[in-house]
Amino acid sequence: MECSTTGKAMLLFSLLAALSTVNCSFRGLGTLTRAELRNKKRREPVYVFGDSYADTGNHDPNSANASINKPWRVPYGNTWPGKPLGRYSDGRLLTDFYVSFLHEKLPELYRLLNIDTYIAQRSRGDKSKTAGLRERGKGISFAFGGSGVFDTLNTLVYNVSTQIDQLHSIMELGIVTPDDIASSSVLFVLSGNDYEAYTTLHPDLDGIQQFIVQVVNQIAIDLEELASIGFKKFTVTTVPPLGCLPYISHVNNYSSCVDTVNQLCEVHNTLLKARISDLGSLYPNTSFTLLDLYSSILAVVEEGSFTLTPCCEGSCGEVDVDDNPQYTLCSDATKTLYWDSHHPTNAAWEAITNILFSSVHSFDGSIHSF
Repeated sequence: MECSTTGKAMLLFSLLAALSTVNCSFRGLGTLTRAELRNKKRREPVYVFGDSYADTGNHDPNSANASINKPWRVPYGNTWPGKPLGRYSDGRLLTDFYVSFLHEKLPELYRLLNIDTYIAQRSRGDKSKTAGLRERGKGISFAFGGSGVFDTLNTLVYNVSTQIDQLHSIMELGIVTPDDIASSSVLFVLSGNDYEAYTTLHPDLDGIQQFIVQVVNQIAIDLEELASIGFKKFTVTTVPPLGCLPYISHVNNYSSCVDTVNQLCEVHNTLLKARISDLGSLYPNTSFTLLDLYSSILAVVEEGSFTLTPCCEGSCGEVDVDDNPQYTLCSDATKTLYWDSHHPTNAAWEAITNILFSSVHSFDGSIHSF
């Protein structure tokens, strides 16, 4: 993904300059204060859409495909809970810290609802599990590691549109009702899989500017679809600084992030803010909060307590025919920003979310504390 030629750099800077003139007259976010969060009586379940930064276990541990069962293999989960738990980390990730901060329960995994089994039982007239599924359906994670708004390189991965289709399906079954939706919120997390797929197919980066526009437009379409279903509260992440990911920063010997890649992320995030402003106008009774993963991760990088070298280096989780690990582990995962080539460590997520949840910049330039 590195794009170091002078011509491409000048093109990126020109695009950034043009985007800086976008009229971002965004409305306030109306986020809750800490006291309001502590005192709120009514539960506000969370429905999660996105990728591995949010997926708490929707990959099938019994899949024969290595790309699907990977987060269920040692050494994932090494720090917490001490064994693999389907998360792409040595421990907790963004969703865990997010719901803990909001004092909400961790959303039920869509995988564990076993919808196909439920449909088969209903077809036989057995409705005994309906009540239990109704209760479990109050807050669901559809997030799936490797996902993007478009199909990525792995045909076994569900994109976000498919995740939304899964929600539609369980609403048609009566497992989730319109009232459930209206009293819940959305966490929408994308960390850049669309761009990794694109740059794999287009290593010269030709057409990347137009593709960024397409990705942001599709995010807006997905958010609008969810708003039309009835959700009134959205938390949406910016794309993180992809130039800091180990699979990219290795070209700098993990000594620094690749700035030209991060500039592309800035283009994405500028466009995203503008599109969310448009959605705010279309849905005036709906709140959209932007979680600035980009700035929060960069702040952690610049603070200097973490190295960019991944703790699990090599083919993390893989072994050869003699069961020998095809990776090496660092001695202290609390000192590394990334667990593997793409994903933050438990300690890094804690540091990132401490910054992320301390304040949220509203779109009118003011600051609202959670």
